[in-house]
Amino acid sequence: MPPTVLYVFMGIIVALIGGIAFAYFYIQKKMKNSDVARIEKLRQGTKRKSFNTEVLYQKLYVKYLKTPFVKRYLLKIRRRLEINNIDDEFLTRKQSAKIITRAIVIIIPLTLFVILLTHSNLLLMSILLI
Repeated sequence: MPPTVLYVFMGIIVALIGGIAFAYFYIQKKMKNSDVARIEKLRQGTKRKSFNTEVLYQKLYVKYLKTPFVKRYLLKIRRRLEINNIDDEFLTRKQSAKIITRAIVIIIPLTLFVILLTHSNLLLMSILLI
């Protein structure tokens, strides 16, 4: 390939990168002057910067509903909580996800401990796990 073709090709690439950079800075300048900046400033005031357990439990509730064995247990707990929280769906979901999370945090390490402790005796392990 002759060197003039390479120079032309490199010049086109540099011109494209320069054009993209120019367009980016031009759009940024236009956005700062428009209503976009004002809307973005309003949005920043509503965002929470700290950790929020309520949002975490709502997301966990959705994940638990997708998990086959946990779903049945979740719906049983939810049915009991609905008696107390008749009108509050948000609180019912939060409380049921909180209860399931605590149960999982207790059951999984306990199960692993029993398995590690009794891995040589299958009868004892099955009795303790049941």
